[in-house]
Amino acid sequence: MVTALLPPKLFRPTLWTNHQIDAINLQPFVKAGLCKEDFQEGDHIIFTCGFTTFDGKHTGMTEREVRALAYAIKKKGGTVYICDNAAMPNTGNKEYDACLIINHAIPYEEWLDCLFAKPLKLRDAIPIASDLLANSSIDELEQLVELEQLRSRVGMSETGWQKKVVSKIQKKLDAEHNGGGCKAKFYRGKDFLKLESQGIDWLVPGLIPKRGVTIIAGSPGAGKTTLAIDLICSVMFGETFLGEQVTEKGRVLLVSSDEPICFTQDKLIDRGISEECDHYSVLTDWDTLEWNLLVQKIKEEEPSIVAIDALTTIVTDSNFDENGKPAAALVKRFDRLSQQFGIPIVLLHHCNESKDKKGVAKIRGFSGIAAAASVTMIINDSVGSVAKLECPKIRGNKKNIIFSVTLERETGRFHVVEGGDPPPVKSLADQILSFFNGLPDGIRLEVNQIMEALGISNRGGLYKALERLIQRGQLVKRPAKVDGRRKLFGLPKAAEPEISTEVSNKSSQVLKEQVIQDTRQILDTPEDLLDSLNCSVPGATQNEDFQPADLLDSLTTLEPAVAQEESEREENLPQVSNKSSASLKESRVQVEKPIVDSPTEPEPTTEKVNDEAETVYEVGKEYVIRQVAGTTKNPCFEYITATLVELPHPAQPTGFIFELEDGTRVIKNEEDFRSAK
Repeated sequence: MVTALLPPKLFRPTLWTNHQIDAINLQPFVKAGLCKEDFQEGDHIIFTCGFTTFDGKHTGMTEREVRALAYAIKKKGGTVYICDNAAMPNTGNKEYDACLIINHAIPYEEWLDCLFAKPLKLRDAIPIASDLLANSSIDELEQLVELEQLRSRVGMSETGWQKKVVSKIQKKLDAEHNGGGCKAKFYRGKDFLKLESQGIDWLVPGLIPKRGVTIIAGSPGAGKTTLAIDLICSVMFGETFLGEQVTEKGRVLLVSSDEPICFTQDKLIDRGISEECDHYSVLTDWDTLEWNLLVQKIKEEEPSIVAIDALTTIVTDSNFDENGKPAAALVKRFDRLSQQFGIPIVLLHHCNESKDKKGVAKIRGFSGIAAAASVTMIINDSVGSVAKLECPKIRGNKKNIIFSVTLERETGRFHVVEGGDPPPVKSLADQILSFFNGLPDGIRLEVNQIMEALGISNRGGLYKALERLIQRGQLVKRPAKVDGRRKLFGLPKAAEPEISTEVSNKSSQVLKEQVIQDTRQILDTPEDLLDSLNCSVPGATQNEDFQPADLLDSLTTLEPAVAQEESEREENLPQVSNKSSASLKESRVQVEKPIVDSPTEPEPTTEKVNDEAETVYEVGKEYVIRQVAGTTKNPCFEYITATLVELPHPAQPTGFIFELEDGTRVIKNEEDFRSAK
């Protein structure tokens, strides 16, 4: 039997091709890949080939399209195979045709190896390399292997490829991530001071913003890990850190790759973590080759902060050099991860041995490491029980903040001995901020008004408190419209809330069912069309780009227009009886059923498809269609008669479906057929 040739692992795989009708014709021996809902676990075959038309267009899949489809399938847990045959089998036996495709399919990785011997033009390689670098779901090692294969196929040297291609693509991606390639904006003087800037969102006010990379550097044994654990535990317990109250209490994630487990346990126990505490997670022995694992754990745990110990131990690649640009690129990669999930990432690193270095120059390695971070903290060796903690860089606050701190060993907490703002200034700043938060939006006050409202007599202390709030982005200062010498203070413009596009599978399904139910009530649409809409909604059961409100809004917007059109037509046809008018309304919403295997004779219906040409096509009527014949090397066209069985509809918007004499169904565009008359 033919089915004996089918590999057991590939029984009834999902078939993907540019011509969906080919996959539909081979059902039920394969499943047709039609939309994002079909990206799921199981076996998938991508059929890459097509044919070249007389106008030079290739109908098969390009290498870039195959790779993108394979990434999307693999991301959902599917296994990908590639069939690179010269043409789609057409023996007349559907089961045998499916068998031929399945037996000629090879694993995706083997297909990539076969490409290694095929030369590639640089203009074709650049888009593929861009897709690889932009896809965060690809394992880093797999990404390196595929980039190296592309370089070899193009025939460039390693230095030229890295400098002229990879680095420029990465720079472009970074620019797009930061808001586009061109960020320069020009303002007239009268408009510049009217700009309403948004306040900085802090996790630890003035020290740790909620987005970005914070580097804690120090010599071995200086207390980097202890300081980082004190920070994340302050977030976990909702306590103060270096005298500042954290703004968010939540779960934390510690990535420990620099010291034995027993040392980390000892520090956590000193900090007051009990065995019953389950508000934190620890990932041990992690390195950057398992990047996807870190992304997965952040998604699952939803931490408020992530601490990684340490930069030199999470990279196991022997070619990695912290004194080169790859080190800065790694910090930028962590920054993109921080921006993606809206959480701060604390990265531990070492200091130079030189005592002459100052500021960020103390941080060991390439200068771009500190430049890519939002905050840098350097903890120096203790003198007695007191250590100096320098903050040479805090994006959004003044630089060169210095603390003298001491570690309380019984509690594992650092306390500020000297440095930072005095307690009276902090207290007054908190009082001012609380006062402004209680005012209506947009209220700006002068210093005298603030003093009068709060009953403050010390003008100097008030200015210090206002300066603290302004430097942290918690208040803004603007000139008065009447007299620019007078200053107004108020809250910054509130940031627009971000709408997450990630919807859980369960919630997505509930929303989709509600949309379909509401749509039926609005338009009284037949079940067949709504079932086809289930397939046409991208990501309806995945977590990507599904916004059910968009579908409902488009349909509800359409409904008044349809009602108005019907009303106008009825006014122009007064002689039509009520019964005929009702029949006319029913015919307007009639939708053909999807393709089924049973050769039932469809009822002839007439619909207008092209309003400009006034062309009318009838289901059930015979037309002459153009088919490709001949061989692959010498193709030609032949014209045969076929019956129109289905007009375009949302599930298959690519053309008209015809049925041949042998029962096979083909899909054609409007220019590929004409009336049999």
